[in-house]
Amino acid sequence: MTKYENNFDVTEALYVEVIKKMIPAARYVMYTVAFIFLAVSAYVMILGKNYPMGIIWFVLSAFLCFAGYFGIPMKARKIFKQRFPSLCDKNGVFWKKTTFGEKDFLVTEPTTSARFKYSEIGGVSETKHLYVIFLRDKRFTFLKKGCFTDATDGEFIDFLKEKCNAK
Repeated sequence: MTKYENNFDVTEALYVEVIKKMIPAARYVMYTVAFIFLAVSAYVMILGKNYPMGIIWFVLSAFLCFAGYFGIPMKARKIFKQRFPSLCDKNGVFWKKTTFGEKDFLVTEPTTSARFKYSEIGGVSETKHLYVIFLRDKRFTFLKKGCFTDATDGEFIDFLKEKCNAK
């Protein structure tokens, strides 16, 4: 018996949003620390009149900053564009339908489907537009907020907390 259903079309923006959520915050901290270290080193080199090496360090720190903060979303967009055609239905639409029942939930996409028990859920997180459900086996699925059939987001979250024995 179906309890809740979430239907939406997956766009590049939603895909990038979920990938950014999957990247641990520690990775951004590492990029920031490395950027600061390189920038300070470059400044010290320029003060010591080692201009060529100082400029190289500044360029390297700028590249590191770019790679850390903009490279991840850029790579996610590239992957989405490469994989998008193989994920779509005959009409060129990549949609996602997740049906929640009493004992398990079914995730259906144009080319695949999978059924999961609630006990397989390791955690739930949210972004601006999505709920991200992390499964214990390192997989994940995501749901778009505001796309539940016959339910509000709050009702669904209460239901999911009950099924996962969470507070």
